[in-house]
Amino acid sequence: MSGYWHWHQDTYLTCDLLAAWQHQFGGRAAGSAFLGKANFRLRQIHSGVVLPTTAIAGETAGDGLLATAPNQALWVCSADCVPVLIGCVQTGRVAALHAGWRGTAAQIIPTAIQKLCHQGSSCSSLRIALGPAISGKNYQVQQEVVAALAATVVNSDLPTLEAVIRQWQREPALLQPDGERWRVDLRRVQREQLLQVGIAPAQIAISPHCTYEQGERFYSYRREGKTQVQWSGIVSRSAPQ
Repeated sequence: MSGYWHWHQDTYLTCDLLAAWQHQFGGRAAGSAFLGKANFRLRQIHSGVVLPTTAIAGETAGDGLLATAPNQALWVCSADCVPVLIGCVQTGRVAALHAGWRGTAAQIIPTAIQKLCHQGSSCSSLRIALGPAISGKNYQVQQEVVAALAATVVNSDLPTLEAVIRQWQREPALLQPDGERWRVDLRRVQREQLLQVGIAPAQIAISPHCTYEQGERFYSYRREGKTQVQWSGIVSRSAPQ
């Protein structure tokens, strides 16, 4: 789905799947605000916590935001984790998520979808973009991380860690091991989670960009060892008439 993604002035990306909403996936040079909008952000803690904008006060902690009114701009930052922007064509509401491996293991994206559906959305009305992040071939993790992620997309009743990994090796999200470490494609894991909750493949766009490899465009914590981030944001709108 690389054709869905477009650079603007070499500073930020947009995704055709979210064309109905003002949005951006930032790079090194992008700003972090939409002028004239009410902007919301959280103190990110690598969790599965998703909160409505009405719950935001000061340094509220969490990793997912849900708009509750038109023209609210939601922001998340990332430096290898996956920025996830969601829009609902039925209600006009949006969500913005910061989804690293811990948030993915805590199923932050299915949680946000459930909350959007409680607000009047349906799974078929959602459009979901998984933004620039570290690619699977560059993301090495311990076996325990593999197990935590695998348990969200395979039969969780399998009795042992080895059995979970053996089953998940047949899935595209788990790549070949590198010594004692494994290479995992977080965005493919997230796609599997989305399919399991009823999102169709055509409703999902996965960025082809790797923050680790494209140092001229993106910050990467794993590459640079610094907490420099790029911002991704989306603005809610009124529901269609």
